[in-house]
Amino acid sequence: MKEELRRLPDYTCLQTTERYRRERPQHDLLRQDTLLLEILNAGKKELYGPPGTQAFAADTPYAFAGAGMSGTGIFALFANNLFVQDAAIFDYRGEEDLDGRRTVRYNYRVPPFQSGWTIRTGVAESVVGMKGAFWADPASLDVVRLQVDASDIPTTLDVRSTTQVIDYARTRIGEGDVLLPQSALVELDSDAGATSRNVVEFTHCRAFAATSSISFGDTVPESRKAAGETASLPPGLTIAIDLMTELSASDPIGKLIEGRVAMNIIVKKEVVVPAGATVHGRLRRLERRGDYFVLGLEFTQLDLPGGPVRFYALLYDIAEKGPIQFTRPNAKPPFRVNEADLPYVAGVASFFVKGERLELPKNLRTVWTTQEAR
Repeated sequence: MKEELRRLPDYTCLQTTERYRRERPQHDLLRQDTLLLEILNAGKKELYGPPGTQAFAADTPYAFAGAGMSGTGIFALFANNLFVQDAAIFDYRGEEDLDGRRTVRYNYRVPPFQSGWTIRTGVAESVVGMKGAFWADPASLDVVRLQVDASDIPTTLDVRSTTQVIDYARTRIGEGDVLLPQSALVELDSDAGATSRNVVEFTHCRAFAATSSISFGDTVPESRKAAGETASLPPGLTIAIDLMTELSASDPIGKLIEGRVAMNIIVKKEVVVPAGATVHGRLRRLERRGDYFVLGLEFTQLDLPGGPVRFYALLYDIAEKGPIQFTRPNAKPPFRVNEADLPYVAGVASFFVKGERLELPKNLRTVWTTQEAR
């Protein structure tokens, strides 16, 4: 994990946050808004910018979020504190099944004077401690999940509890597979009974290189510019992709997948995307819901003769008929699904597969329309 986290400043991801709140325990959680930002780990800080940016100038999402719960740490800072700074006391708890996956579990605790975690509310702010657990794959040694709970919370904060659960998976960027946070759930309960919940997804991660500048004091540099794999396709292209990875109900979320462009994409008599080009991505979602499954696929990188480019698109059609169904933008779903069960995730295609078994074949053809990342 130390080695993986040392590589993290080389990458930036698109962070989609669905924010919910309820004022009393007996009330329903109501969605407040969706916050879409690019996030970059800059060592001791997380920097933020608008989607598709090549400059990161804010060290907190508050600059974009306004009211409501938001915060930093889930992309890199909590993990860095545990695995790089060696601030925690660990307690091995043995093997544990995690969503059908064999893992090993460790509990941990970090006292307030070593945690660096500050909670701010409308009435006060204070440094709190950390406790929780992490789960790892015993074969690959990849961390699969990290749970962070606040401890030693002072009564002046008006916070009863807060917890953050972060799931990790590998994604293909350039020529390598990188372990990055994939999703997170953040929840805070106040002493008065209110609950704030953020559902976070990290998608469309890309390579990053920073220019340097010298400044004095604690100010954030005016900009940090992305370089390397930042090229992207123009919006409005329709691209057919044949899935080259078989998927079944036993596959873990985060499994790396590949697709192949089915035919040449020609713009002004020039082939801009050749047939046979490889598209890389990962399985973002796989859930059983009674007599159907919900799947989410995320393609992020397209390999072209001139080098890899960012692939950011929306699913427009699926050639396969029968059990596989999906919803075009602004269309009603093929059967009743609660909208809250399918939150919007930038650049991820969600669809439904009816049946008691899930066996998504190779060569399943999906049709995408490229978009600007915004």
